[in-house]
Amino acid sequence: MGCRKKIWIDFLKSFCLFFGVILCGPGQGELSAQAGLDLRHWSFSQQPSLTLDTSWDIYLGRWINPEELQSGFETPNLSPNQKDLTRWESIFVDGQYQRSGTITLRARILLPPSLAEPLSLSVPKFGQVYRLFINGRLVAEVGQQGRTVGEERPALKPLMIELESGTEVCDIVLQMKNSWGAYYGPFRPMTLGTSTELNHELTFKTMSDFFLIGAILVMCFYHFALFILRPGEPAALYFGLFCLILGVRHVLVGEGAMFALTRYTTEIPLLSGFRIEYLCFAFGMLAFHAFIASLYPDEVKRYQRIFTQTSFSAYAVLIFTTQPLVYGRFLNLFQVLALISGARCLKSLGHAVRHHRDGSKLFTLGFVALFACLTNDILSGNGLIRSVPLVTFGLFLFILCQSIILSKRFAKAFERAQIAEREVRSLNDALESKVVERTQTIRTILDNVRSGFLILGPDLKIREGFTRSCSELFGVELVAGTALLDYLSVFGRERSYMELALRQVFTDQLPEEVSLEQIPERVPLGNRVLGLKGALVRNTQGRGEAILLTITDASALVRAENESKKNATLLKIIGEKSSFRAFLADSVQLLQGAKQALQAGFYREVAMSLHTLKGNFALYGLRDIAQHIHELEEKAELGERDLGQIMDRIEAFLKEHEELLDLQLDQLDRSVFEVSRETLQSLAQELASLPLPVQTSDRLQHWLSDLQRIPIGDLLGPIEANLLRVADSLGKDIQLEVLGLDLMVDPERFRLPLKNLIHALINSVDHGIEYPEEREVKNPIGT
Repeated sequence: MGCRKKIWIDFLKSFCLFFGVILCGPGQGELSAQAGLDLRHWSFSQQPSLTLDTSWDIYLGRWINPEELQSGFETPNLSPNQKDLTRWESIFVDGQYQRSGTITLRARILLPPSLAEPLSLSVPKFGQVYRLFINGRLVAEVGQQGRTVGEERPALKPLMIELESGTEVCDIVLQMKNSWGAYYGPFRPMTLGTSTELNHELTFKTMSDFFLIGAILVMCFYHFALFILRPGEPAALYFGLFCLILGVRHVLVGEGAMFALTRYTTEIPLLSGFRIEYLCFAFGMLAFHAFIASLYPDEVKRYQRIFTQTSFSAYAVLIFTTQPLVYGRFLNLFQVLALISGARCLKSLGHAVRHHRDGSKLFTLGFVALFACLTNDILSGNGLIRSVPLVTFGLFLFILCQSIILSKRFAKAFERAQIAEREVRSLNDALESKVVERTQTIRTILDNVRSGFLILGPDLKIREGFTRSCSELFGVELVAGTALLDYLSVFGRERSYMELALRQVFTDQLPEEVSLEQIPERVPLGNRVLGLKGALVRNTQGRGEAILLTITDASALVRAENESKKNATLLKIIGEKSSFRAFLADSVQLLQGAKQALQAGFYREVAMSLHTLKGNFALYGLRDIAQHIHELEEKAELGERDLGQIMDRIEAFLKEHEELLDLQLDQLDRSVFEVSRETLQSLAQELASLPLPVQTSDRLQHWLSDLQRIPIGDLLGPIEANLLRVADSLGKDIQLEVLGLDLMVDPERFRLPLKNLIHALINSVDHGIEYPEEREVKNPIGT
């Protein structure tokens, strides 16, 4: 409610002031009907110019040619209270004020008989359709007359007319017609003076206008650029728009700028010029108030923004939708509103100064200058005071203050940037030392860790930054930029598979986990095996750019796994010894058949035999032999020597495990059967129940007893290996000599004594045999 109340109070104030200006403005003075101006004794050397604002004959409502005036039949019909031509808003005729119509003005000027230099007449932009005659000669015609109001085309164009030399009488006739504007007659006076003086004045006005326009546009584009760089600060945008609006308006308002604009071009249409000029006033107020509100949001109240935005937005709509005769009458009202809004802004700036806002003092100083000059021009334009236009100087002072504020802000920002730069530099120095220290620590860890780390690019070449342990694992010094596969013992098809597995990681065609699993976990390198574990390194766009490989020495693990597989294979063979014996016999027979087929040139039968052998050996877990056969399949040509190598490997396997398997290739054709002890005991009982001769019965029982005996070495097991392991753990050196391992004994009778014998031997190693340094003259190795 308080906001609405203040808005209504401001509106009533502006309404009263508007009608005060309308009723009290002196637009209706008295104009002398004397039709002459005697300048014969005027010294143009001392006073080179004068304003022709009096001594005119005025013919209202008539369009009279110079010839008709010279006949003497036409007489002026001006009301006696019309006097001043400095600004005509209306003319009092027949008890009414008129703002439009036709008027003819005449002035007869007597000039000095002899002049040092020619004279000129400066004609301002009247904003009407008019014709100007000097001594009966038409010297200027601006705008286009029409039979109707719609056909009339008023225009804006200032003129500089040089008088003929030697002229002693200057008879000026001005015919004007106004159907659109807000003024009846010339609202600005003409100036008579020496050509040099008037040209100097025009040059000065032109230079000052364009200097101001240039300064305004520089500030405009600077603030636009500032807003582009920092879009979060709308104040720069509002001030840039304000400067742009002022620059456009000053082109139309400035007499020097207008003269330069129309000197080499046609006249400017009045309707377009007035509409742009008035719109610049409305939009300029909106942009300037938004600029102040964005700079000091806490000081500019919300109702002030609503009041200004609503008022001048409404005036802009009025300008767009009506003609100059309508919206021109409301100019005084909105000038008063502009003064009220400026006073409110000045009050808000006072609060900003009291709260010590950044740059508020200098900004307020510039605003006071601008506001004072704007007030002067509004009051002077409405005839309340007599003064010269000052808004140009006020605008220049305001822009100057704004430039100083920007300079101070930049100086502070630069100083802060220098301080921040010093701080950042010191932090960077400290950070660099920390980074170097941390990098050295990380490098030390990576160089001493057992695992190796290296990075592969999409070209599968090693990048810089691999750890020192990589060279130790590979056994050679790695070189960045070399292909990884060149260091590994992979060839032929295996190399192609591994290269394909590494490249498909970068394609992202499969899920990352699936792609990485395609990389072989173990690859051979000479007599060693390396373990590989990959991780995909992605860039900021999420695309894979490198593979981080973790490399370990898996040789010991592979040997342990092979040993475990080997033991499992042996257990399987022992459990299926009979079938394994038959398998070996069949394999030998198949190899002999393959050899005969090779000699006969039946290579297909040879390939089929090898393929069968490979599968059979793989089923029994003999992967070394199966792998060797697979390599032979890859060869282009096979020979009898290659088949002999298979036999050699089979013999080597049987010889390595001779004690455990007790199998020889030359005895594979011997028939062997397994009979359980329970079966033999059942046979002995059955024989004892038969009525056999005593001698026969004794011989059968003795044969059954011998059949159940086994070599004593089978009961002792790996006694030598066990004793050597115990001695090694105690730090003693021993050697074991065993005699009679092939002695056949009954396992049921000798199992327990032999177990105690093994325990006794272990105790003798522990307690009976001295340490090497204690044996003195004895052999260091105990027997």
